[in-house]
Amino acid sequence: MLHPLQISVNPQTSNTSVQGLKGMAILMILLYHCFPSLYKVGTGIGWMGVDLRLVLTGFILTSFLLDAKAKSGYLKKYLYQRAKASVFSYFILLFIFFLIVPFIAGAIWMNQYSFLYKNQAWYWLYIPNWWVTLLGHWPGIEPNLHPNLDLRILDHLWLPAAEEQFCIILLILIIAFRERILVFVFIYLIIQSVVIRNIFINQGLSYAVSYVFTFARLDAPVIGALIAVLIRNENHKKILEKAALPTAIITFAGIAGIIILTKSITLMNPYFIRIGYTLIALAFGSALLYALSTGSRLGKVMQTKFFQWLGRHSYRLYTYHWILYLLLFPVFSRHLQVISNLTLRGVVISTLCIIAILTVSLISWYMLERFLSVRILKKKKLVL
Repeated sequence: MLHPLQISVNPQTSNTSVQGLKGMAILMILLYHCFPSLYKVGTGIGWMGVDLRLVLTGFILTSFLLDAKAKSGYLKKYLYQRAKASVFSYFILLFIFFLIVPFIAGAIWMNQYSFLYKNQAWYWLYIPNWWVTLLGHWPGIEPNLHPNLDLRILDHLWLPAAEEQFCIILLILIIAFRERILVFVFIYLIIQSVVIRNIFINQGLSYAVSYVFTFARLDAPVIGALIAVLIRNENHKKILEKAALPTAIITFAGIAGIIILTKSITLMNPYFIRIGYTLIALAFGSALLYALSTGSRLGKVMQTKFFQWLGRHSYRLYTYHWILYLLLFPVFSRHLQVISNLTLRGVVISTLCIIAILTVSLISWYMLERFLSVRILKKKKLVL
């Protein structure tokens, strides 16, 4: 992995490497959310997969927009690509959760999730992260009105919502500025994100606000976008090739320093919020450069069938995983009390949850999303 970089701009190589990194991101998130019993042996850092996903979002969208900008109808193609990549599984989940399940379950469901039901507009409008920001906390942890932790069930949807907001921001910036100016705009936005999070921390706001607020998390997608801009210029590409290793070393050292000094690997760690999120995004930016490098070991691993498959289904896996895990974990727990070892029981239950998540995601794709893609987007072959 540490050989001199030769970043490839070949579309096929780039697409497969990025697809594999998407698979790595969702794998980290699944391990973090679904295997809490293994936090001490590695899954506790899986939340960083969110930052990898955000870096890749910025890179993918900016690359597509810059390539398509010179062509006629590129805005229509951009909107089509976003709909193809993200809309269906998100709205299928909302349709089931807010319309079908209440009709079937009736009062039982309403008693448990009435707060979410009354505020469902935030989800339909793709802005639940702004709702969290205005509340000042996750919907499920308000101590006076909402002590039921089941209200966490849609917390994860802040990420796809934020990604769509990042898409709009990147689209506006790429339309408004030339590539040379974009570099400075992106650097400014990275610094701005760090400043905003530090202001939030100094004001004593909940970590949730810093974690989900759009303009506090722009640094990760913008780092990906900055890479997409720089590799298009041969001189800038050579700078990236030389800077990748030092950046990786410095950022990993910074991340390790935060963990060692604070003895904490949680995303709520105030030092991660202040600067750690940005260090993580820079580290993943370096990993992206290595994955794009010709002949790199990381690139070869990311091009394996396992990571390609995960990457292809990463959006729907993310969309369904948290709600299925929260619903199924207590069910499996009641039926597996026979396993006396708590760690082993947790691993077995989590594995069963993962199997259910994979099954539902594939059913969603083959029976719903692909059909809707053909019907609504008028395309016969879609690879999401």
